Amino acid sequence: TSEQQSFLERQPDAGEIWHVDLLKEGEMGEELKRSYTPVSTNSDYKEGNLVLMVKVYQTGKMTSYLSSLRLGSSLLVSAPHPTLNPNDYPGLVMIAGGSAVTVAIQMCKAVLMHHKDGVPVHLVLCNKTMPDVLYVDEFDKMVRDFPTFHMTYCVSSGPVPASSAGRQRWHGGRISAEILAPADASLKAVVSGPMGLCQASLVLWKRLGRAPGNLKVLDELPPPGSLLAEAEIATPP
Repeated sequence: TSEQQSFLERQPDAGEIWHVDLLKEGEMGEELKRSYTPVSTNSDYKEGNLVLMVKVYQTGKMTSYLSSLRLGSSLLVSAPHPTLNPNDYPGLVMIAGGSAVTVAIQMCKAVLMHHKDGVPVHLVLCNKTMPDVLYVDEFDKMVRDFPTFHMTYCVSSGPVPASSAGRQRWHGGRISAEILAPADASLKAVVSGPMGLCQASLVLWKRLGRAPGNLKVLDELPPPGSLLAEAEIATPP
């Protein structure tokens, strides 16, 4: 309706790197809220279109709820929220795992397109198996379109395609210091994904002698003293 369109157009511009919150009202006034990075653009949102990639987990409260919705169901969605500013990243190391692939696409594209002088952007995308790897066609196009974009797929289990020389490679195994080392030490980094990946990235970043303040963690880290928090002991240098 025209009233809905007017409401959407009045929403503040969240910039090029943004997210929304999905909300579910529960019993006894409880509210469930989760943040999602859209595949669509901020301009799409203002036109009434929002495209999300949602990976459903059986134990996930929000994703289980979303998977139960049917065509025509209502869903509470927040206004767009800014995530990061590409001006702060004159070059980037992006580490992403699982459904945070949408964060990676948005972040890398924004930095590459915002800085027309061709800044280096290194993306490390981590997944468990080959079927878990999404948006390969999108990343192939980014490699073709942006000469300073470097792409590494880390697949921790099972075979991976053979890598050829160039800016795109496949790695069988988890993320390691060897994977991160080629990026210029002055570059800032962002990590988004499962807790274990965020922790491992922070550990490896420190081991490479890079400033912890130059690594932005968008998701949760394990509590101090937990087994995951002590992963530095088990993570190979």
